[in-house]
This record gives sequence, C-alpha cells and structure tokens, in this order.
Amino acid sequence: MTEPDDAWFPAALERARAGEVAGFDALVRHLDSRLVGFARARGADDPEGLADEVLVQMCRSIDSFEGNLTQLRAWVFTIARNRLVDERRRFGRRVDERPTEPSRLPDAPAVEDGLAADERERVDALLAGLTEDQREIVVLRVVVGLSVEETAKVVGRRPGAVRALQHRALRSLRAELVGEGE
Repeated sequence: MTEPDDAWFPAALERARAGEVAGFDALVRHLDSRLVGFARARGADDPEGLADEVLVQMCRSIDSFEGNLTQLRAWVFTIARNRLVDERRRFGRRVDERPTEPSRLPDAPAVEDGLAADERERVDALLAGLTEDQREIVVLRVVVGLSVEETAKVVGRRPGAVRALQHRALRSLRAELVGEGE
C-alpha cells in the first residue's frame, strides 16, 4: 500500500528503469542521507563511499527490482549491510561498534539538530550500553526510519524478532534513564 508521501515513487521507478536521470535522482535523494547515516552508525571506514557504492549497485540493478518503496528500502539496506560485511572481511577486522556521534548522522529523524555536546555524549553512552544487535535495530528503526518489516528483511530476521530486540533495547534505555533520575 502506498502512503500519500510515497506517491512519487512509482513514477520515479519507471523513469529510472527507462534510464532517465530524473528517476535515478529522485531515488538517490530519498536514500542517500539515510545510507550515509546507517554506514556511519555501523562504523564504516568511508560512509559516503559505501553509500555511493550501494547507490551505484541499485542503479545498475534497478531493472531487476520489483516492488514498492518499502521493498526498495529493504533491498537497498540489505545491499548496504552486505557491503559492510564484505568490508569487515576484506580488512580482517571488526568494525568499530561504538555509536556514532548523533551530529554526524545526516537528517536523522530522532536526533534534534540543536543537541548540546553533553547531550550527544549522553546519547552515545546510552547506545553503547546496548548489544550490537539491539544497536543495529535501533539505528535502522529510529535513525534510518525503516519499518519493522523493512528492518527484518535487512537483518535477516523475522518481524517478531526485530520487535523483541527493539523492545529489549528500549527497556534497557529506559532502565538506564530511570536509574539516572534516582
């Protein structure tokens, strides 16, 4: 089902499939900052470069894509996640899993533009208290803005598992915040 703010997508997809720059541009504008934010939050060495690689792959493979905007986002973030796994293998190391400073995440819906430095540090500290899986779910759901179903496709889990991880992450964050208030 297409939501009113997603009405642009079918025309953009068709234009992209026809090789029109305007179609690709609309898709890239929708995804670029979200991809960069995801790559930064997951510790990519070159978040902008990774986002560019993913978008190039999307453009090359757009003819094989069938689906709506929700499915496109899931497809693209699966490509991004796979690129990160490839990067980890190529460099033979684990990605730095520390949460990224919220100010470095472009257009992050849940992060206020005016966060003070001490507030940013507090957000980093709270996210650092989560497991890697919980952090990934929170980044995809809150920072990137994916739905439960999209997130499930990206991480290769069932929607119920995504909800459970998110619930545990939020419960952990809430406990940490309540503990500070006492």
